[in-house]
This record gives sequence, C-alpha cells and structure tokens, in this order.
Amino acid sequence: MTKRVLTFSWIALGLLLWAGAPNCSAQAGQEAPAAYCPVGKPDPVPADLAKTFSSDPKVTHDEKLKEIDELANRNKDEPCATALRWLIHQADADNQIRDMALRTLGYWSLTYLPDDVVGMIEDAAQPLAWKTICVKHLGELYVTYRNNTAFDGLLAASQSKVPELRDAALIHLGHVAAYLRWRERQKDHYETLSKRVEEALKTDRASAVAAALEAIGLAGMQERAVSVEELAADEKRTPEVRAAALRALTTIGRPESLAVIDAALKFDNEMITKAAQESRPFVLVTRLEKAPTRAEAFAELKKTGPSAKDALMQAMLSPEAPHRGLAKTLLGDLYVVPSGLPVLDRKGMEQHKKEKALFFDKKRRIIAIEGEFKLEQGPLEYAVVCKGENAKLHECILALDCPPMDVFYTLFACEYAPADIVRQRGRIPVRKGSRVQFSVEFERETQTPAGTEKKTVRVPLETLIWDAGTGAPMKRTPWAFTGSRMERLPDGNEVLMVRIEKSIVALMDDPNALMNLPDESAEKANVGQDQASGYYEVNRAAVPPTGTKCWLVFEPLDDSGAAKDPGDTKKTADADPKTDPKSGPKP
Repeated sequence: MTKRVLTFSWIALGLLLWAGAPNCSAQAGQEAPAAYCPVGKPDPVPADLAKTFSSDPKVTHDEKLKEIDELANRNKDEPCATALRWLIHQADADNQIRDMALRTLGYWSLTYLPDDVVGMIEDAAQPLAWKTICVKHLGELYVTYRNNTAFDGLLAASQSKVPELRDAALIHLGHVAAYLRWRERQKDHYETLSKRVEEALKTDRASAVAAALEAIGLAGMQERAVSVEELAADEKRTPEVRAAALRALTTIGRPESLAVIDAALKFDNEMITKAAQESRPFVLVTRLEKAPTRAEAFAELKKTGPSAKDALMQAMLSPEAPHRGLAKTLLGDLYVVPSGLPVLDRKGMEQHKKEKALFFDKKRRIIAIEGEFKLEQGPLEYAVVCKGENAKLHECILALDCPPMDVFYTLFACEYAPADIVRQRGRIPVRKGSRVQFSVEFERETQTPAGTEKKTVRVPLETLIWDAGTGAPMKRTPWAFTGSRMERLPDGNEVLMVRIEKSIVALMDDPNALMNLPDESAEKANVGQDQASGYYEVNRAAVPPTGTKCWLVFEPLDDSGAAKDPGDTKKTADADPKTDPKSGPKP
C-alpha cells in the first residue's frame, strides 16, 4: 500500500497563515538572526532533486513540488533526505516547498525529524508562518508514529507566549484527539485538551475563542454543545466567533441546535449565514434519531438534496448512529434514483440450455446473467467476476452464477468483437462492436420513517463504484470486450486465462479479464500502486447488503440512448446548481 498514510483536513490553517508573516522575535531596527541548520547545503545536489534546487527561472514552482512529492512513495534515500533536511531549515525558502519537503521526510519515519520540527518552532530566525506549519506537522508526526517528542512539542506550543502558535496548536490537538479517539481511549489527554480549550474560551481574543471552538468541533466535545449554542446565538460576539461556533455544531450539534441555526440564518452577515447553512444538514440528521422529529427531518433532508450528502455520509458511516439506515436511504437516493434505468423485460430472451442463470437476445445483443453482491465496502480492482476457485471475490462488487466460458461464448453469439488489448498512450483503441455498457438490476430495500420499502431498480454498473479521485460515482463509460488471452500452463496445455481466473469486468489493467476499462484510469486502479491520483471503491451509499441477488446486463453502446452519468447530479430535478458533482465525501 502507499506510504501516504495520513493527510489531515486542516480546516482552520488558512486563518493562521498569511503571506510574509513577520518574524515574531526580531526587534525593530535589528538584523534578524540566522536560522539554525543541523546539516550543510547539499553539494552536489542529488539528481532526484535537481529541479527543486535549480535557480533556472524556466523550472516552475509546480515542477519542484511534483519532484519532491514523487520521492514520498519511495524508500528512504539518504542523500535526498539530507538535502531536504537542509531545505526545511532555510528561513527564506518558499513555505509551500518546505511544507512538501517536511511531509516527504515524515513519510520516511526519520528519528531526528520531531526534534528538527520542535527546534524550528523555537528558532527565533524562523518566520511565524513557517512555525505554524511546523505545529501542524507535529500533530501529523504524533498521529503517525506516536512520537513523544512531537506530542510534547505540540503541548508546549499550546502554551506558547505567541498567540498564533497557541491557536494553531489547539486546533491540531483537536485533530489528534479526533483521529486517536481521545474521548473514548485516552481520558488524560482528552482532559488536557479540555483544559486548554477552557483557557482559550475565557480570553478576550476572538481568534483564540474561534480556535477553541474549532478544537471542540474536531474533538467531538458533545458535553459543550449548550455553551457552543450560546456562543453561536450571542450577537455581541464577533462574526468570526459565531461562525466558528456554528461550524462546531456540525459534529456536536443536537436536535435542539436547529433553533439556534435557523435564527443565525436570519442574521445579516455573510460569514454567519454561510456557517449556518453548512451546519444545518448535520443538525437535521440528528433529528432523525427520535420519533417526534424523524418524519419532518427525513422530508426536509430529502428536499435539501445534494447539499445534505456530507451530513448523511457522516451518519451512514458512524457505527454508533441509530439512524444509519435512514441516512443511507437518503444518500442512496442521490445516486440511485437519478441514474435509474427501466427494469429489463426478459420476455422473449433465450435462456442458456445448460446455465439457467444466463439469458440473451441475439437480435438486440442483450445479455443478462444472475449473480449476487459480494462487498458493501472496500477498494476494488474488479467490478465483476464469476464464482469459483481463484475468483477475486474479495475485491469485486458482483459474482455471477455461471462459468466464465459461457459468458465468453455468449458475447460472440451476440456479435461482440474483441478489442485490441494493447494500450496506446494509456488507452485501449476500441473499434465498433467491442464496446459494452453494463447495468445491474436488483431489489433495493430502503428504510423510511413509515417503515421498510422494497423496489426493483436497475442502475449503471458505474453507479455502484466510487471514484476516490473525483469524489463521485464513477463516470458512465463504455467497456472494452478484450476477450482475455491464451497462456501456456506448466503442464504444457494452453488455456484462455479467464477460465482459470474468472475475471469478467476489470477496473485495473488486466489482459486476462474479459472486459477492461478502455481509458487510462485502469492504470491507477491497482490497489498496490500509488493511489494519490485516483482509485476505485465500493459506493457504500448505493450497494445493497452482501448476498443480495441481482442481474448483470450487457448491452451494446448506443450513444443516442446512453444512460445519465450517475455522477452528474446536475441532471436531476432536485439538484443544487451550486453543488459541484465532482466534489463529495468519500464513501
């Protein structure tokens, strides 16, 4: 797996950083002291960092960032590590370049790194903006490696004489508390954070109170819900504080918080209004918990549409949430309903003489094969396999109830022509007759305030696949019938590999599968490779429980009658025109 084991969503860092932040300790009229550096300037510069250290104006900033980033997924390289260590200590270097360099060093688990980061925070020559970035890295280093030096440095920063460092440390302690579940697992650390929060809330400085509220929301300090509601409603507070309190309610809000949020929506301030709009769906979700407010909240969330998907995703993924089923129904409606296709009429279709699970229509070139769902969550390298020995059931959505060779012969009987498996510039050249569209028909069970409902639906196969690169269901695509390949076995016999491996529809590039993705995204779908630029997972909001029976439908590509893109929520009647369908929570 990739070494990118931890990336925080540092929500409030933008409030703490600014271009050209002044040195926090240099006195007026005095020359700033030189920054301390434990290593000398690299000479010669390692070839893998030639662009990063280049003074050539033709080398762009993005090229330098990319070069450093590419080192992150490699094993530690001593010359590069020393060069990057020198770079992060250069007070006049670009902070974004230094940040990337420090992140890469963090991936390499270097023992000296926490001491270096703490040293830079204490170094009078380092600018304040860089020190706040270092505080963030202490949080990351502690979460990743449980390093005591990093933790002690973060606690020390939370009591710094520099207000900006105290605020940054408090926020990142909140991140650490959320990630490591201090509330349940480390009561002493949670109490320490609570004490720091209380101290910040008592100050007169608005940014300190806002930082404390940010930490409250991140750490899930539900015991402070009432006091947070009071701050959100207090018109004597600054908009910065009230907005921070409203944002905290996204994680610690309770059904009673809705009145505070609705009142804030009427207040004539853009910052407060925006925060209230963002938090409202999360509080509405909490009103699904109890019968008196359930039906009204369900109806309102349904009407809210795509704007509620983050809140619904949070509830659906929470093992403690008693209303997970209702949240999954509402979230699934955002993907399943817009992409729905007519239920397949199998009348007139011919049934395979031997395999009763296989139907086909040569004239329409339609094939329908019975199977069942295998996964409700997790990464995918395949979409469909056939059941049996060697089948990759642990990384696919569907498993078919017939042998792979019957699928192979039926495709030829319906006049599908194999495409050339050889890729050109990352793509498979797909000629006419080899493009296939897939859909899946199944009985969808949903939960509503009135009870359980069941309905047969048919959706594009892509609706069930989550593209982690775009944060949306996989885009509707024609699949290439590549036909698998012949290979000689150790016993000397030649065999079509799909007979052995049983892979029907591959997401990763697999010449042994019957079907492949024709575009270059297949090269990114291997779970063992770098996944920073995108990979595929089960769309947990759309798939039914494991074992649910289904039909996989093969159809020839018809551009004029192609189904709606399941990721394009702009095509739905209740879509929010301000919502980007490409951005969304991870399932």
